[in-house]
Amino acid sequence: MNTQLPKVQLYSDWWAVPNPWKAGYGIILCYKDIKKEFKQGYTLSTNNRMEMTGVITWLSKLKTQSQVDVYTDSQYTINGIEKWWAKKWKSNDWMRTKSQKAVNYDLWEKLLDLTEKHQVTFHWVKWHNWHIENERCDELATLALNSNDLIEDEGFDSSKISPLLTSPQGRGITQLSKEDSSFIENTPKYILDLARWMRKSWTEPEKIMWEILRRKQIEWIKFRRQHPFWRYIADFYSDKLKLVVELDWEIHKNQVEYDKIRDEIISQYWVHILRIQNNEVLNNIEWVIAAILSPLGGKSPEGHRGINKVHNKISSTWDVCWKCNTPVIKKIPKKKKLKSEQKYYYEYFLFCPWCKTNYMIPEWKREVIK
Repeated sequence: MNTQLPKVQLYSDWWAVPNPWKAGYGIILCYKDIKKEFKQGYTLSTNNRMEMTGVITWLSKLKTQSQVDVYTDSQYTINGIEKWWAKKWKSNDWMRTKSQKAVNYDLWEKLLDLTEKHQVTFHWVKWHNWHIENERCDELATLALNSNDLIEDEGFDSSKISPLLTSPQGRGITQLSKEDSSFIENTPKYILDLARWMRKSWTEPEKIMWEILRRKQIEWIKFRRQHPFWRYIADFYSDKLKLVVELDWEIHKNQVEYDKIRDEIISQYWVHILRIQNNEVLNNIEWVIAAILSPLGGKSPEGHRGINKVHNKISSTWDVCWKCNTPVIKKIPKKKKLKSEQKYYYEYFLFCPWCKTNYMIPEWKREVIK
């Protein structure tokens, strides 16, 4: 590789909410001590097209041949170049199979030309892994798709898009017809994979919430976490209650319209959506529990077996922790091999999801029968 070429770093991220719909990308270009930012929003496009368009736009702006390191969380773009997918499609007249045209071939053709002009190396960045430039690009993309300067993605074929997303009423969603049933029936594989990944990469409020919902601890109601609904993933979901519990953080203040569309689509599954702020989980867990219990018939922690406001005896679920005033929950101890001299064990115990204090209740004490 020619070391005399200018060394440039290119960071990219994108958004299309929902996918496809309004979209945008954010780009950061770094050369020596110079850093430039750019963003652009589109009226209708997809995630994949936005990621490729961002990279193509800035590679096109380089006036001289350069050595470019591209940092992106799009494996679609990286694999298309490094695994020679795009070159194979081009050699077959942009046919992916004998009967199917390659998707986004107009962008692949431009990207191939630019990678031949410049010496481009792609680097994969894990999605939302607190990479400074990647997070900034994410902010730029969000600002772009929410701006008033949206342009048309001329290469995007919208003929196969559901009319739910292209209606003149702001692409609002009111009622699914029989013709649109396929719109929500099949969950894409990448959404299932993303849900599995999100179950391992959760936030502190999600951990606290799950300690309360797991193992049927609320009225013996089962909840699932990171449950897919078509192209969306709900934080927590109860099939028996038809209740979705969403924990909102700071970014939701900038995507109100997206959340509205998302909720309308998920509502087509005949579910009720409850949105809770992260700070409520961290600072007002009693209110959170009351809000979740309300669909059960208006019950609340205060009306459920009583809730102690003073340091009374803790004997049942929803009694208040002595240390932090958080309602305690019922848990089953981990199965362990009994010691030879052990005379008793506890079948259950009460646990505080906030300060992690355990309360051993005499009524749940069991003698070891030898």
